[in-house]
Amino acid sequence: MKKSDIKSFLFPVILAALIGPLSANAVSLPYSNDFSSDVDDFTAATSGNYKMLDGAYRYDDGYGGASRVALLDIPEIGGTITDFTMSTTLSATDVDGDGSFGFALFSENVITTTENIIADWSPNNLLRIHNAYGSGEDLETLTTTDVTFADDAEYTLTATGHISGTSLDLTLDISDGSDTESISVSGIDVSTYLSNPYFGYRTYSPAAHELIVDYDNLSIIPEPSTAAALLGGLSLGMVLLRRRKNA
Repeated sequence: MKKSDIKSFLFPVILAALIGPLSANAVSLPYSNDFSSDVDDFTAATSGNYKMLDGAYRYDDGYGGASRVALLDIPEIGGTITDFTMSTTLSATDVDGDGSFGFALFSENVITTTENIIADWSPNNLLRIHNAYGSGEDLETLTTTDVTFADDAEYTLTATGHISGTSLDLTLDISDGSDTESISVSGIDVSTYLSNPYFGYRTYSPAAHELIVDYDNLSIIPEPSTAAALLGGLSLGMVLLRRRKNA
């Protein structure tokens, strides 16, 4: 085998070792969707309460009484990716109830799951990071006063996470384009559910109440420290290849 052939063979092997294997339905980061063409990556797709409509991924529940998720399979988070940012622009119509809307992290793949980390906001202006595992507990809450809910107004919700071993630091921001309010929690123990690779939307409407939420876009990107680690690993691999070539 020629040295050039060895290099061509080893490069994807090194890359696969750094990124790790992906399942058939998994998505890789960075991920972005403006919901102009499809939602096929999501577990809920266009079934149940979620559907693509007019350039948005719409949640519409006229019965309520349960939380429902639409998720992406992202096994890289917690594996090769330890720093990430999830962001979405949304608007909601609070027809006749409070409810809540936002993100599910480290979730099991069940549309009505109660096993995930919730990062959401609500029409009563409650910004929340909640551990839904076991008996469930609010880890941090804030009643926002600078950013307040109004029907059909546009907001940006952003969750920024850092994973160290089995510990998660998480910050959640809500912005109306002029003001931003935030909450943060450090040292969330995720040891029992790092194996849950699903991240995405989680929406809740109370029993017998309707809530309509239009999620206009979603982006999930690795933060610089993760990207630097991946590039550093690739650089090391290339150095090893050069040394082999010069030997």
